[in-house]
Amino acid sequence: MKKRFLACLLTLCLTIGMVAALGLSASATEASAVATVTLGEDVYTALTFADALNTAVTKKDSTVQLLADTQTNGLEIGGDYSIDLNGKTLTVTDTLNVSTGIVTILDSSSGKTGRIVADKTSAIVLKGGSLLLTAGNIHSAGTFAVQNCGTGELFLAGAPSLTSDAGTPLYVGYANTLNGTNGAKTAYTGEQIAVAYGCKLAQDTVLAKNATAAQFTAHNVDTSLYMIEEKDGSLVVSEIASYTWTVAIALAALALIFVIFTIVHTVQYKKEMKMYSVSFPVLMAVLAVITQTQMYALIAAGAVCAIALIVCLITSTSQSKKLNAAKKAKALKDAQEKIAAAEAEAAKEAAEEASAEEAVEEAAEEAPVEEAVEEAAAEETVEEAPVEEVVEEAAEEAPVEEAVEEAAEEAPVEEAVEEAAEEAPVEEAVEEAAEEAPVEETVEEAVEEAVEETVEEITEEAEEEADDEEEADDEEAPAEENAEEAPTAAVPPKAKPDRVVIAETDANGNVIYSAYKKSFTARVIQSPAEVQERYEALKNALLSYKKVNSRVSWSYDSIKSGRKQLAKFAIRGKSLCLFLALDMSTLEGTKYNVADAGTSKKYAEVPCRLRLSSKRSIKWGLELIEKLAEQEGLVPNPKFTPKKWCMENETTESLIEKGLIKKIV
Repeated sequence: MKKRFLACLLTLCLTIGMVAALGLSASATEASAVATVTLGEDVYTALTFADALNTAVTKKDSTVQLLADTQTNGLEIGGDYSIDLNGKTLTVTDTLNVSTGIVTILDSSSGKTGRIVADKTSAIVLKGGSLLLTAGNIHSAGTFAVQNCGTGELFLAGAPSLTSDAGTPLYVGYANTLNGTNGAKTAYTGEQIAVAYGCKLAQDTVLAKNATAAQFTAHNVDTSLYMIEEKDGSLVVSEIASYTWTVAIALAALALIFVIFTIVHTVQYKKEMKMYSVSFPVLMAVLAVITQTQMYALIAAGAVCAIALIVCLITSTSQSKKLNAAKKAKALKDAQEKIAAAEAEAAKEAAEEASAEEAVEEAAEEAPVEEAVEEAAAEETVEEAPVEEVVEEAAEEAPVEEAVEEAAEEAPVEEAVEEAAEEAPVEEAVEEAAEEAPVEETVEEAVEEAVEETVEEITEEAEEEADDEEEADDEEAPAEENAEEAPTAAVPPKAKPDRVVIAETDANGNVIYSAYKKSFTARVIQSPAEVQERYEALKNALLSYKKVNSRVSWSYDSIKSGRKQLAKFAIRGKSLCLFLALDMSTLEGTKYNVADAGTSKKYAEVPCRLRLSSKRSIKWGLELIEKLAEQEGLVPNPKFTPKKWCMENETTESLIEKGLIKKIV
């Protein structure tokens, strides 16, 4: 009996202990649950966040709701379910990876204080599938809060918060994967999120669909190459073409030039240029407000600039023509006044003197030119004593007044001025100088240069005429000595290559010989064909360089660049000679058969003389011209077209009528 009682007591104690153990176990289980999983009408509890996700993934549209703050390792959270933060904090030691399905993160708590926090890694990494953020704060202490490293889409709606202690909270690796709304068109209304883009940018790349610039801003887009615009409800990349900056710089430089141009022309033209004072500052103001995003404004400014330039050119050209015409008229009037004054002065001097012939005879008795020439010839030949020295000796022996009177009788001022006007009219000289000189050179400089060239030509002609007179006097001296023996005999002047002797009969039946001097042009015309061809080839070679021009005087063809004498063509004897502005010391011991003509004053600037008597000399001439161009820094003219300088042969009578051959004796 006792044994049965003890057995019953032990059985009762065991039953009570088991019931207590089961109660404590159930109570402990309910106390340690961190989340619930709602599967349709069924609700399950989970002790860990990982268990909750494993349960939720088994059924579509399930919901995982946090019951307490919890911590988890890195997990794959792909699937079609929602995570309700419920105001709690989920701490992750590694990233939550979304690879499939559509995962929605929301917060059903009234304060919306739910958080997903990561320490060193990103909180959520989207590798595939889709992620919809509607609430909660996603935070990372070390890098991006959310990374979209795949082609899956990231949707933001409502007011979720993405923050990062490292700076940029959101990274998007592929274009066209970020949305500013969810599928129900609920827009993101939170603070502007800075986004770092890892995709390749190009024209019309979509950075965010259904988004505005107030929602997202690009963190690492080069604004010098690209700009972000709202287009068709999305944020789209527009590529800034490189020519835009070129155009902008060109417009700025052009505007600066216009401002300088405006100031200069406003001062020069005064009231006539007032339009420039208004239009160009306005243009500068338009250019100043242009930014890199104002493409259309830039195009409009370019159009305004082009129109202003056209108006400027038209107005400037018209006014320049008027100014040039006025200056030409003034220059012509001044020249006429100078000619009239010179004529009046010459007439006054002629009236004061008893007779120009008596003055000439007195000058001849005191210091005849013939005696000076004979004395110079006795000391050394005429070739060794240049004409300049003979003229200087004659000038020293003869009084200055008598020399002036003698020159006035031989070449009156009226004739000298008329000849200078015929050979180089002021209007033609001004026009030629205006064509050859840059726009910046004033008309006064052109007139001054034309006058200098005219004076140089008159000087050259005077030197040639002085040479002719001295030779003529030498030839007439024997005739004067034998005048008593043969009073009616006429001695013909000595014929020379540059002279023509013509026999004429006067009214008394006496034979008179007249000497005529050929100009350079006349000698070229009457030269053989091969001489003219050499002249044409070398002259075209010289004129083929920019700003190089030719002026033919009585004795030479001068080639100049501005005021710099480069070369001269002259005919000595029967040979064509080229004189170049080269240093003779640099040509010593070379193959070029050149001579130093620098001892003569008229060839001091072009001392290197090359006689063009063969085909080989033409080759040398072309090589020397290249050396000259290199020495003077001449630039070839790509627009140059060779001209024809060969001329048809004409008779002496025809050239006398044209004034290309003049009588000297």
